[in-house]
Amino acid sequence: MAEQDTLQLTDFLDVATLQLVQDRFAAVTGVRTSIRNAMGQLLTRPSPATDASDLPGAGPTVEAYYAAAPIEVDGRRIGSIVMEDRPRPAFVPGPVASLAREFRLSGSQLDRLLSCLYQSSVDRYSAALEFLHLLANTVARLCYQEYQLRRRVEELSAIYRVANELVGQRDLQSLLDRITRLVCEVMHVKAASLRLLDPERRELRMKSVFNLSAQYLNKGPVMVEASRIDRAALGGETVYIPLLTEDPRVIYPAEMEREGLVSALVVGLVYRGRSVGVLRIYTGQRQEFQPVEVSLLRAVANQAAAAIVNTELQIETRQAEITQRQIEVARDVQRRMIPGRPPQVPGYDLAGLYTPAFDLGGDFYDFIELPDGRVGVAIADVVGKGVAASLMMASVRSSLRAYAFQYRSLDELMRYVNLSLCRDTLGSEFTTAFYGELDPRSGRVLYCNAGHNPPLLLRAGGEFEELSTGGTVLGAFEDATFEVGSVNLRPGDLLLLYTDGLPDSMNFEDEPYGMDRVRANVAHFIGQPARQVLGNIRWEVRKYTGLTQRVDDLTMVAVRVE
Repeated sequence: MAEQDTLQLTDFLDVATLQLVQDRFAAVTGVRTSIRNAMGQLLTRPSPATDASDLPGAGPTVEAYYAAAPIEVDGRRIGSIVMEDRPRPAFVPGPVASLAREFRLSGSQLDRLLSCLYQSSVDRYSAALEFLHLLANTVARLCYQEYQLRRRVEELSAIYRVANELVGQRDLQSLLDRITRLVCEVMHVKAASLRLLDPERRELRMKSVFNLSAQYLNKGPVMVEASRIDRAALGGETVYIPLLTEDPRVIYPAEMEREGLVSALVVGLVYRGRSVGVLRIYTGQRQEFQPVEVSLLRAVANQAAAAIVNTELQIETRQAEITQRQIEVARDVQRRMIPGRPPQVPGYDLAGLYTPAFDLGGDFYDFIELPDGRVGVAIADVVGKGVAASLMMASVRSSLRAYAFQYRSLDELMRYVNLSLCRDTLGSEFTTAFYGELDPRSGRVLYCNAGHNPPLLLRAGGEFEELSTGGTVLGAFEDATFEVGSVNLRPGDLLLLYTDGLPDSMNFEDEPYGMDRVRANVAHFIGQPARQVLGNIRWEVRKYTGLTQRVDDLTMVAVRVE
């Protein structure tokens, strides 16, 4: 980053500490020493002290001195420790020669003595020079540790800032725009772009840019399989591009040149193994990114990916809550379509029961009080589940009620209900239905079964009859025709209408409840009130299925002749 270009030795160690280091070195080696900045200017007062030319800011460059050990941090020189002269020899040749004459040493003996003394001087110099570099390296390590610590603090501060600004965003586009702006500010780069991954099409769609033109934003699609850079980024790599206009991996080099973009760093947005998108930063000049910068960008990308996923989940949650409220309203409307209580018909006991598998169902039953005292009894099962089935259920119910008051002929009534559904539904949408009209005075029931489970009529004598006369399902064929059946009810008879949720209920072994059990229930409960009959049958089904998840609605209607 830009601050690396201005690193100074005094950023890490104060002048008093540097002076102490310098003085200790000079005392040990006996060498005139100074510590200077990267430009060769004095930072400390030289040791031993000399004239005024040695004051800070004076003096030639480091290269003019006898020996200098550089102090480097992150590959950049921030100062030097300088030995300004050679260590003084440990002897003076003149006095040594006088001493040799006094003790009458021969010339060869004197040469050996001088050689030993000279070697001692050389060793002293080598030791001082080695000590110089060791001290410089030690100072450099101290500075580097401080430098790394500061970088980590800066990185953590940047990450904290990013996390703090991204948290709580409820609008996805605002979040994406904030990410591209923040990454430029934190990384001190010219521009940034963010693409989100469409996992189905394997396309990276441009969603946000900072400091780039609208033309760049709309420059074109990027398919994952066609972009080596983005594939690598989504795979967990950090991709460095030194020259965007010359790198063959770049898909839109002309657009990069037009925007004045030179170098780039690309990372994937990945959250808990899920690839979210790709984040790119751009510089306006060629730049090599330091490891700490790469680490910072990856940290920002991780924060961004988490924020994007969380925002998407919040949006989905809000949408789900809205949908759930709508479903609850629709459920209440649907429940109101189910009769609250059956009509009171002298000599007959009527009851209905509706148990949906989900909030919205496709079953319904209805009682229609017609002129002349007749009572229409309907039960239907719409194909499918959920909202679509509930809407179709409402349509079938409305059509039956409307046409029941217009047509005395049941075959004609069912034909118009079928035509109405065929015009309003798809070919795959249909309904099975049973509709009958009871004349309480005669006990006669006229009915039409449109592909529905045949109702069971249990006579007082114990014989079963099935009411199956009618035709095909409603809503599938416009030219469908229907027949009308007739049956007379007698005292003690029990008529049970039901949907397939009754015989098809499954236990843990995936075995259906079956019609044999249904007939046994009807026979066992025939003498009970209609409402109690339905309740007992439902209880028997629940005992059979246990805790298995119900997948179909259970709807029943009972008509008992008193």
